[in-house]
Amino acid sequence: MVALGRTGMGWRNPMRRRSDVVEGWIGLVAALVIATMGPLVGMLAAGHCEAVLARQAHDRRPTVAVLTRDATVAANGDPSGVPFSRVSAPVRWTAADGAVHTGRASVDEGKRAGSTTRVWTDGRGRMTSAPLGRAAAAADAGVYGASAAAGVCLVVLAGRCCAVAWLDRSRGRAWEKEWAAVEPGWSHRRV
Repeated sequence: MVALGRTGMGWRNPMRRRSDVVEGWIGLVAALVIATMGPLVGMLAAGHCEAVLARQAHDRRPTVAVLTRDATVAANGDPSGVPFSRVSAPVRWTAADGAVHTGRASVDEGKRAGSTTRVWTDGRGRMTSAPLGRAAAAADAGVYGASAAAGVCLVVLAGRCCAVAWLDRSRGRAWEKEWAAVEPGWSHRRV
């Protein structure tokens, strides 16, 4: 059994160098930052994402739009002749403030000009995508939170690796300097 006390391989090892103590502290601080900041940043990022998605769900409204041209593949500009179930077609809608807007919406192929379709608009009456459902919003928030937490961990670990690499180079230079002073006496080589 190895004792990590006064003469073991722990903090009080008589063979330890100052750089070994610094490396130990860097590892301890890195572990503490990862254990505290990773989850905290992850929760904050997930909360922010949930708030943005909730605001989008509140601000976006379904609006009835009227097709201004027939919805056909030819009108969509695709000469391949491959049948589509949905195509992009020009539409017109009136916003809540009475302003008339135009744009392109994905509609069923074959719809005729003058037929209606549903589009989603924001508070200013501009067309936007449909808001995410609760499950998709929760999944997105979870992914953003986990990504932020992982990002913190990667940055801390990269910083630790850079610091240890610097310490290793410093220890290598010190070893070379000491070896240059000791080696001639061991090899009986004259300097």
